[in-house]
Amino acid sequence: VLCYPRDSKNFKRVLKSDDARQIMAARSAWKGCGEAREASEVTCLLPNPDTPLGKQAWQRIRVGIGFLACLVGMLALLSIHMGWDESREKNNHMVEPRLPVAKREGGKVKPPPEIISPLRLYETRFNKTEELDVESHYFTYVVHPLKPKNMKLRKDKKHMALPTNIWWQNLVLDGGAPIVPLPYSIVPDVNSLSIGYSERLTAVTPQSVVGAFVADFTISFGKEKDKMFAPVITDYDDLSVTLQYGNRATLPLVRGSPLISMEINEGRVQLSTKVPIKSLEIPESPPLPGDYSTYQILLTNGQNWIVYTRPAIRLEWSNTSHLQQFPPSSKFTGVFRIGMVTCQAPPAPWNGRVIPCQNDAIKDIIPNLARYPVGGSVDLIPSSDDSSQLVYTWKTKGPKSATSVLTSVLPHHILMIDPAQAALARQAVTNMSNWQSHLNHYCVKGPMTPLLVAAGKKGNAQIQFNLKLPRLGFYEEAKIPPNLTQDIEKSLREDLQRSSRIPGDTYHFGKILAKYARLALIANAVGLVDEKQKALAFIETQLNNYINSDSPNSIVYDTTWGGLIVQHGLDEPVWDFGNAYYNDHHFHYGYFIYAVAIWVHLNRAARETAPQSPLVHFAAGLVKDIASEKITSKFPRARHKDFFHGHSWASGLFKMLDGREQESCSEAVNGYYAVSLLGKALRDTKMERFGRELAAMEILSARTYYQIPSMAVETNPRLFPQGLYPPAFSTNAMVGVVGSLMASHSTWFGSNVEYVHGIQMIPFTPATYHLLPQWFMKREFGQLAKALVREDPALEESWAGYVHMAQAIIDPKGAWGGLQTLNASKFDDGNSLANAMFWVATRPQSANVLSH
Repeated sequence: VLCYPRDSKNFKRVLKSDDARQIMAARSAWKGCGEAREASEVTCLLPNPDTPLGKQAWQRIRVGIGFLACLVGMLALLSIHMGWDESREKNNHMVEPRLPVAKREGGKVKPPPEIISPLRLYETRFNKTEELDVESHYFTYVVHPLKPKNMKLRKDKKHMALPTNIWWQNLVLDGGAPIVPLPYSIVPDVNSLSIGYSERLTAVTPQSVVGAFVADFTISFGKEKDKMFAPVITDYDDLSVTLQYGNRATLPLVRGSPLISMEINEGRVQLSTKVPIKSLEIPESPPLPGDYSTYQILLTNGQNWIVYTRPAIRLEWSNTSHLQQFPPSSKFTGVFRIGMVTCQAPPAPWNGRVIPCQNDAIKDIIPNLARYPVGGSVDLIPSSDDSSQLVYTWKTKGPKSATSVLTSVLPHHILMIDPAQAALARQAVTNMSNWQSHLNHYCVKGPMTPLLVAAGKKGNAQIQFNLKLPRLGFYEEAKIPPNLTQDIEKSLREDLQRSSRIPGDTYHFGKILAKYARLALIANAVGLVDEKQKALAFIETQLNNYINSDSPNSIVYDTTWGGLIVQHGLDEPVWDFGNAYYNDHHFHYGYFIYAVAIWVHLNRAARETAPQSPLVHFAAGLVKDIASEKITSKFPRARHKDFFHGHSWASGLFKMLDGREQESCSEAVNGYYAVSLLGKALRDTKMERFGRELAAMEILSARTYYQIPSMAVETNPRLFPQGLYPPAFSTNAMVGVVGSLMASHSTWFGSNVEYVHGIQMIPFTPATYHLLPQWFMKREFGQLAKALVREDPALEESWAGYVHMAQAIIDPKGAWGGLQTLNASKFDDGNSLANAMFWVATRPQSANVLSH
């Protein structure tokens, strides 16, 4: 550990230097480091292991530690090991364990002691022959007040950054709220697991589709309230999370599995339900007695459930709502699986039809139940310039004789399914005599299609999807009609002369930076050099001021979960839309990244000096926060992205009764679009492509689940004849919020039509072309246009600009005329009249209808 005097005038310069003489001189502060640190006279640092001198320093540190270990013996070594385990709550063993967090004193936020360490966040290849390793911006380290609960991770995950927006996030919060692996929702408890089939829609109205958690079955396998069997998370990956109940049971929850699987060790299995049991039947006896057992449970509400165990188990009724292992004193060690079966396809829950399953039908499923999934990974493999293979690989267990595993996929998967498996997917819906017709589960997002996937020698089962990538550039392809250039130039000059109040939160500040970036692009397009430089100077000045500020609103690095957050929010969780609790990072930081990408793209000097630019370092850190390509000790993989649903979640570290949710799909697209642009500006092809891949998934899912009619229904009406949402809700053209167990035609800030539609459109950029196709807008704008003529409440001009920009996709002439009636000073802080006019003028059909 190196310690440097706090009063050093060249503090940051010394830290960044690789000069041996400066480092040796600074080491004079080493003596008395412990006492001085308590007096806040020095700052302690760790060497950067990625520099030659840093490697030497680390080698010396390791030698010193080894020598010390020999002196103090095995007892001291054990104590040190236990101390490191306790420091896991900060998720970073390189940080001093008892670092205090920001405190509130006298109404002001007092920042924690400044412990700064160079985060190596940004590596890029500027050309084929020269690789530039660039140190990141220096972020202050803080410890988050909210600690993860119910986690005891494996060694390989122990020091990795923790997920903050994953589908099972509720498990590490206060508990009690469901998680939704699909097609079921789950609530784990001590000694037990409650399962609800997620098709159960508790409320369907024109404003919402709600599928609140209702426990259909509770499965227990230990003594009641035995703390030894409280569930903890021991492992997770891209498609699963694993819960451990002491040494009694292991529960791998895997996305899309038609049955829930449990590995039980000497447990007493009991099943209880709030819905009375109508019948318990044995649909098939195994060829070898004791090999396995199957049970079909019919409830009085018409639901059919199947239980599969290996080896065999005897279940008997104790009453109409309870099944238990017999004899009661017996113990079970093996695999226990349970799931709901259907006897109609697709089972639209709003139709209220229930068809009892026959034993002969259930028999079709049983041969495919022996192998079960226990985990899964997601890989993105480039296949061409404009497509990638999205590969799901399930890790499975089962006897060697079982060569396939059951899974199920969502409607958007069908849109990109590999042609070799497309016939199987179609057969799953249309061929009622096939076994798959009994596993057509339903969820809030529509019907799930069952697939039988072959497992290889190592037990891995794989599906490949073809992900088409949008071409994302800085400009729209269409040119401005010459007769409109003068009006755009005039508005551009006026917009730049209009002062902008700099807000204290990252969301609105980022939108303002992005607005000036857009103005710089427009100025460049129309040849206004001075105006371009003025817009770029605004971005550079404001961002430099923000980066170098000691304000409580500055961005710091959280060592507990692993991410960049606004410091002020540590004391106030809802501050800045919950930024410090990891809500909406891809929205907020996308605007910052976009502004820096434009600044680099249009600034030749910035391109040449990017390795030394604080703005580039800062933006690279934000990219790692929302779009890290892999999990590291500093950041989780693609923080917000759900690789199974395709879209992102934005709820952060807030417990959600509907699992997870996200409001603005368009701002999520913008965040990943910005990552792609920064990669393009820096000639970092890896960053650019990953941004395109994340944006492609977001766009596909947005067009499938946020837009009505869904892209899936439009392209495959035979597969989805009833649509994805119930008829009462499908009268809307846009979903405002999508959750794991709900879809709502409203937003967090209101239900006006311009809010619901507009928040799924902003900001308007070249990426919008891929998000809002013309065929959809022709249907959608009839609803959005009602805001233009509504008298009470009247349409706010800040939203009117966006309404006309949406109109331009189908009616550029009408949109241009509408913009002329608006007050430019009342546009939204992320928009401007010049930007709106430029958008309208560059629509593909504008050259024909606006050129005279």
